[in-house]
Amino acid sequence: MTTRKRSNFSILNGPSSLLGRTNLTLGFSSMLMVVVSTIALYVFVIDPIAERSADDEAALLVLSCQTWVELPPAARPYFELELAQNHDLIISEATMDLPVLDRFLPYTALLQDKLRDRLDMDVQMLDGDDLVWVVVPMADYDLQVGLSPDRRDIQLLYVAIVISGLGAAIVFLTSLLIVRRIARPLVKVANQAEQFRGIEDIEPLPETGPRELVSLARNFNTMASEISLLLANRTTLMAGISHDLRTPLTRMRLALALLPDNVDAKLVARFESNLETMDELIRDALHLSLIHI
Repeated sequence: MTTRKRSNFSILNGPSSLLGRTNLTLGFSSMLMVVVSTIALYVFVIDPIAERSADDEAALLVLSCQTWVELPPAARPYFELELAQNHDLIISEATMDLPVLDRFLPYTALLQDKLRDRLDMDVQMLDGDDLVWVVVPMADYDLQVGLSPDRRDIQLLYVAIVISGLGAAIVFLTSLLIVRRIARPLVKVANQAEQFRGIEDIEPLPETGPRELVSLARNFNTMASEISLLLANRTTLMAGISHDLRTPLTRMRLALALLPDNVDAKLVARFESNLETMDELIRDALHLSLIHI
């Protein structure tokens, strides 16, 4: 007869080991935690910071353009150099023929909205090779201010990946530590339960660790002690009953042997057969009690 080995993983029931189930449960809960924390991070931290950053950037652009217009022509190149070195902004008086920015960039889109609010007009953005150019109407000039397209860009996807990766590693190591601390006493209980056969001496389980495991070990030790005592009493009882019943059987055999010769032989044989059957039943009962020890 062949037996099918139980699989370590079932689609409906999940992993069969304690470590696998703990990892699955903690992994699912940690993924939910990562999703919730990422959403909360974006809503309450990243988005407000991006809003404030875009508003500060829009104020810097407008102030830079106003300052450039108010400066004398001879001082403007020095101001442009200072902006490029300190703020990574390039102001160009010359009109460059560039295509309109049609790709979606979260920060530049937010910056365009803030500039629209400050200038009270639509602001056009052009797509350069390496820079995004903002057309800022100021006095009689249509200044073009160049800035990096990934300026102050926040990679939310990378943040979520880092959080989920580190969280998964922490969850796995934590669950491994917890399961090992719980599984070791449980394995000892399982081994002791498999080896326990009754009245033979068995090493008591150590009553240490968490309260639940201490209670389990104490109850197992008590159960093993009570079962051993019960089996020992049963063996003693069966042995006593066997001895007590064989004494009258011996007397009955002796009485049959002392019967006179004129007694019916068939009747005597029938009594001897019944006595032999009773003796065999007593012997079988005693043997049955011993083989279950």
